[in-house]
Amino acid sequence: MILCVFLGFFSQESKAQKNSFVPIYSQLSCNKQNRITVTREHPYTNNYDVSYYKLQLHVNPEFQYIQGAVTLHFTPSNNLTELYFELHPDLELDSVLHKNQPLTIVHNEFLAKAMYPFKINQLDSIRIYYHGVPPLGESFRISQHNNTPILWTLSEPYGARDWWPCKQSLTDKADSIDIIITCPRGNKVASNGLLQSEQRKDSLVTYHWKHRYPIAPYLVAIAVTQYSEINFVSHLASGNLAIQNYIYPEDSIKYRKKLFTTDTLLQYYDTLIGAYPFINEKYGHAQFSRGGGMEHQTMSFMNNFDFNLNAHELAHQWFGNKITCGSWQDIWLNEGFATYFAGLPLETWYDGKHWEEWKSITLSNGLRNNELSIFVEDTSTFERIFNPDLSYAKAAYVLHMLRKQIGDENFFAGIKSYIQDPTLVYQTALTQDFFEHMELTADTQLNLFKNQWIYGKGYPTYNVEWNQVGIDFELTLRQSTSNSETSFFNLSVPILLKGERDSLWIHPNPVSNQETFRWNVNFIVKQVIIDPNLDLISKGNFVIQKPRFTNLTMYPIPASQNLVIVPNSDFRNIDGFQIFSSTGKLIRNTSFSPTNNSIEIDVSQLTQGTYRIILKSEDKERTEGFVISR
Repeated sequence: MILCVFLGFFSQESKAQKNSFVPIYSQLSCNKQNRITVTREHPYTNNYDVSYYKLQLHVNPEFQYIQGAVTLHFTPSNNLTELYFELHPDLELDSVLHKNQPLTIVHNEFLAKAMYPFKINQLDSIRIYYHGVPPLGESFRISQHNNTPILWTLSEPYGARDWWPCKQSLTDKADSIDIIITCPRGNKVASNGLLQSEQRKDSLVTYHWKHRYPIAPYLVAIAVTQYSEINFVSHLASGNLAIQNYIYPEDSIKYRKKLFTTDTLLQYYDTLIGAYPFINEKYGHAQFSRGGGMEHQTMSFMNNFDFNLNAHELAHQWFGNKITCGSWQDIWLNEGFATYFAGLPLETWYDGKHWEEWKSITLSNGLRNNELSIFVEDTSTFERIFNPDLSYAKAAYVLHMLRKQIGDENFFAGIKSYIQDPTLVYQTALTQDFFEHMELTADTQLNLFKNQWIYGKGYPTYNVEWNQVGIDFELTLRQSTSNSETSFFNLSVPILLKGERDSLWIHPNPVSNQETFRWNVNFIVKQVIIDPNLDLISKGNFVIQKPRFTNLTMYPIPASQNLVIVPNSDFRNIDGFQIFSSTGKLIRNTSFSPTNNSIEIDVSQLTQGTYRIILKSEDKERTEGFVISR
């Protein structure tokens, strides 16, 4: 799901060229007026399994109003005498029929109950008649384009009940659905699945859409306005796929060329991930007046057709629709994956010139939230579930980092194994399901990675101290973390050693916050660079070259209360020091009478992280690194 509106990352001169490739979460800015309070799935609806919905509704894009009937087919898990479903209290229940006989109904707040005079223990159905004014907000929206009214729905995460009676569940997908919408003539209705008919009668027109794949309620949607159609066929390895686009007439020329990017992206994903999940039906777009887009199953609703938005919503057809997160706590399985797979084409497309830009922006945004985990501990607010820094940016970069840790072959084989798992296909998955596939494919344990990066908080900062004598190269790697709840990140750290003409990659894999490593290097090292290709989530890294035999002793590393420095040899008399943060900010500047005794520096007020200290002795200076751990 894409939230709100474009922020504007670039100058006016360059924005036109670069907008298309800005990561999608960077195009978001939340409208505070659209905040909603949400709740979890209702436990009273857990005693039956939905198999089918039929929506037969009357709407008019000029009015905030809906009426009609929803047929629900279900199988009870035990003898059932009361069937609960969800419906917003602003909507009025007219009746609930079972085999054309009315049932007693109670509608209290968001929950409705139909009471049977007997027990139900096999496949059955009810028909729910209702009408009313859906609540103002994002779920059922009336707006305009070019002075023309448009109606559209967007139900993620908990908004389906705002406009139709349903069992609002992630884990109980309906096996199939029919959507039959009647509206004033001159309008077209966009929705899920395949268009079966378009019937006109007097001043009305009725569109019938049929979808025969499992679908979660939040992915059911309609858009109604005066559309133009731009349709074509994508020839995929898995078969020919109809691409059906419903575009505002005033924008049809502007977006015609961009729409055909969908074909190229489909070819790319079809090869990289696997066959398009809904190959027997269609993929398409319906333009709507909200910022960004929404990945409604087989028909994404789009504000525009810039590259990243197009790629992001298409990737959701695999990640979010074919396999849906089994809990809103695991939303990263939808949004992080769609964000990363929207960026991946840029690694090789357009000569790769946008890939580094994508990585830089994604990493920068992924580092902005140090207090929360990717795993959503509190799903009670829209903003927390769809936090752009965590559910989108950091989650996408965790996937990139995982790829670099286990290698391309293992990563993409694991992705295909996950997306083709017969126990998950067209159903739901949790974080553990994904990691089980990656562990099996890569033949490695990823519990530490998962716990630190999905359930953990913050990121590491690395400090390297190095020296070379002959071919003997020594490197001390220190790590501090930005959040004390995650005290260590277990990662292989890519480091580039550069000489005049030669270079060498090394990948130390520390198991503690400070370790020393040695290599034989057959050239003179001039420069040491930590993670030059931005393959880690880290911040504030710095490198110090120091003599093999240091002229002072400093302990403890890491420190928490006091840092002790003992001068010796030719660096004997310390007469001052400066402490700098990892970002270069001067923290402390202290001078005193020269002393050749050990000095003890109170560092109890420093926050956790990596620091530089410059020690002064007459006309000499010595730079050292140290780590504060809490």
